[in-house]
Amino acid sequence: TQSGTAADAAVNGGQWTFDTNTVTIGQILTVNTADAILNLDTENVLAFNGTAATQQFRIQQGAVVNLNANQAPVNLDQLRVGLDNQNAPGTLNTNGFTFDLSNGGSRQLILGNPQAGREGIITGNGTIIAANVDLHQGSIAANLVSIAGTDTVLDKLSPNTVTLSGDNSGWVSNQDTRIIQGELILDYTTDTNQKISNVDLSDLDMRGGALTLNGNAS
Repeated sequence: TQSGTAADAAVNGGQWTFDTNTVTIGQILTVNTADAILNLDTENVLAFNGTAATQQFRIQQGAVVNLNANQAPVNLDQLRVGLDNQNAPGTLNTNGFTFDLSNGGSRQLILGNPQAGREGIITGNGTIIAANVDLHQGSIAANLVSIAGTDTVLDKLSPNTVTLSGDNSGWVSNQDTRIIQGELILDYTTDTNQKISNVDLSDLDMRGGALTLNGNAS
């Protein structure tokens, strides 16, 4: 048993469930290795104490997190899916629920990592609400929604590939979508809704890399 709210936590194997009582993390929660599964079964069961400079939730090395209820963790700065994946991608299954970063500082989603093989996967028809999205490598089938009233930014970074296939019509940033390195694939095969911001003040800024559009058969 771990008492208090100052300690970090790591799930390094087995299937664990956060249920009923709020679990408060000191700074970093890591779900790590291919046989590690974390289920978030109760609404807002996860929180961070907010005393450290950057509070992170890391899903990596083949680990899986199942979102089985809506989450809006207090003081969480970064959701990092695929930070360190030498063996397999980190996976967040949204299962139709929402992960809301509005209650943090930087309110940032980071998918993958610049190094080869560091891939993040976000599945399901749930929603990720964020202010800043850094895309390195992997795929997002869930829906992206920008936090209202903030300068939201979506950047494709590093020489790898990211695919967006969800309904991102809620991503209404006034800032440019920037492709700085690698390839960004906008996949309309099963969902024809917008993938990046189409607000009048938002441009597509092609600084490097490539943009690929996968069309819909209809």
